[in-house]
Amino acid sequence: LLVDPASGTVTPLSRFPDDDKVPLASRIDPVDRDLILALDAGGSSRILRLGFLGATVARSSVLADVPGRVTDLVWTYPGELLVSVGGAQGG
Repeated sequence: LLVDPASGTVTPLSRFPDDDKVPLASRIDPVDRDLILALDAGGSSRILRLGFLGATVARSSVLADVPGRVTDLVWTYPGELLVSVGGAQGG
């Protein structure tokens, strides 16, 4: 959902590949403002980059498929994403 905090307006986002999966973590890329989204892929996690034009997903790309469930995403430097994974794969 796209939420306008000033007006309280809520707008549903358009569909994107893998949007049927449960979100685990998200961050905004500090350089280009794309949404980086980790999704539960059943025993692993898929990390996507989504670029928006308003409430429409204008572009989508898979950044990685990682073993385990992603618990957090952190930008350490522009262009460098640290992924925390829980469970036996932990790290």
